[in-house]
Amino acid sequence: MFGLLDYLKMAAGAVAGAALMYAALAVYAATVHDPSIRRAERATVEAEAAQKTLDALKEVGNAAEKDRAMLRYCRDDGRVYDFASHKCK
Repeated sequence: MFGLLDYLKMAAGAVAGAALMYAALAVYAATVHDPSIRRAERATVEAEAAQKTLDALKEVGNAAEKDRAMLRYCRDDGRVYDFASHKCK
C-alpha cells in the first residue's frame, strides 16, 4: 500500500508537527502563563506585607507615632490619612 519512503515521510511530518506544537506551547508559557503567575504571586506577597504592616502599626503605643506611621503607610499606598478617624481614605 505505502512504500518505505512514504512511511519515513509520515514519521518526519509527525516529528515536525510535534516540534512545532512544543515550540508554540513554550512561547505561550513564556509570554502569557508565567507573567500572570508572577503577577498573582506578587499581589499575594504585597497583600501579606500590607497586613503585617497594619498589624505592626496597631501595636505602636504612642498615638503620635502611630499617626505618623499611618500617614507614611497611606501615602505609600497612594491614599490620604484622615487624622480625625485614624483611617486611610
